[in-house]
Amino acid sequence: MILKRFLLSLNALLIVFQIRAQQVNENFSVQVFADDFSVETNQWDYLTTSENLFVLDKGEYFMHRRNETKPYALVTNWKNDLTVFQVKAALKLGPATSPEQTIGIIFYIQSDGKGALVFEINKDKKFRVKQLTGAYYKFLTGEVTDAGWVKSKFIDITGAYNLLEAKSSAGVTDFYINGNYVSSATVQDYAPGAMGILIGPDTKAKADYFHVYATRAVSDDVNANRQFGELTPSEKIEFLLGENEKLKRQIAQDNVELIKQQADLKVSTMEEQVRKIESENEQLTIEVNSLRTYKNDVIKDMDEDVFLTLSNSVKEQVEVNKKLNKFIEEIRDSLTASNKRYSDLKMKQVNDLIEQQKKIQAKKEAIPATKEEQKSETAKVSAKKEEAIKISDQPKMASTDKKVEAKPMPVKTRTAIKKV
Repeated sequence: MILKRFLLSLNALLIVFQIRAQQVNENFSVQVFADDFSVETNQWDYLTTSENLFVLDKGEYFMHRRNETKPYALVTNWKNDLTVFQVKAALKLGPATSPEQTIGIIFYIQSDGKGALVFEINKDKKFRVKQLTGAYYKFLTGEVTDAGWVKSKFIDITGAYNLLEAKSSAGVTDFYINGNYVSSATVQDYAPGAMGILIGPDTKAKADYFHVYATRAVSDDVNANRQFGELTPSEKIEFLLGENEKLKRQIAQDNVELIKQQADLKVSTMEEQVRKIESENEQLTIEVNSLRTYKNDVIKDMDEDVFLTLSNSVKEQVEVNKKLNKFIEEIRDSLTASNKRYSDLKMKQVNDLIEQQKKIQAKKEAIPATKEEQKSETAKVSAKKEEAIKISDQPKMASTDKKVEAKPMPVKTRTAIKKV
């Protein structure tokens, strides 16, 4: 019983994983779809939105997926009814800076959008095959830890086109890179589905052509190149449903772009506020650095709280010092003015005193001496004369001695003080 369950599980795994030994050998000689991107047709989407840019450019289909997280499937409008086919596409990655960019082909796209196969390459010379199951991808090559990527020497990363091919028959699909077989995968119970190109997130790429081949000619009733009026009613309904889905996707993308624009406006406003705050923070940083320098140079061992307290005190003291300096200047000016007034007053007093002395002296000289003073002075003069006569009666000295001449004595005159 256990062995039987193991064999059933192994069989189920073989259905979904690659079978490298099994290959598709049909002769795909009939070209049923071809687009060389020389002129614009109705087979592809040509978009210019905030997330996608898909345009023709000099015979190439230029693709730029701007969304940085999700891939995008460019599905042809060509209606496919084949389960035995070969799809070939010449693709190359552009010079985008993202190392995660990828490009590949997608086919077996189920009508409910819950199934498909993808064959893609990246710039690291790796390829992978993955299966869309519901809303998620399952890797059919490589290891889960490597996201299914497998190294291949056949991938050209010099900027040339790489030819990706998928040959499918009876649920088995073989994969080729530049004509070299690289892998196989088996997926059963897939109905014929649409085909196209899958571009990875944040990727620039180009397509040179996209061709589909079959073992038989596609009947006219399923040829999507017919005019709308030539389609059957059921095909018209399916076509209109497809167009409706495209319109829904376009509307959703437009809404996303509108939301993005509104978000960009809010971001721009917030960035302006951030710049203002950054400017204020820069000024505060300068002040903090100045205080930190003071702290490191002057008070290295001081506690942070104490330092902040001292900083505030220093700031207050600086303001007090400013006021004191101003007051000192005012006092100094006042003292200078007072000293000048004092000097002027002192000089005036000296001048007044000199004038008073002059007046007193003049008054003293104008008052005559008293009789007693005159008698005293006369007596003094007579005594001096008698002394001079005595000296003159003495013997005369040698001729070498100088002759002493008697000089009259000055008579002092005392000025009486007038009693008031």
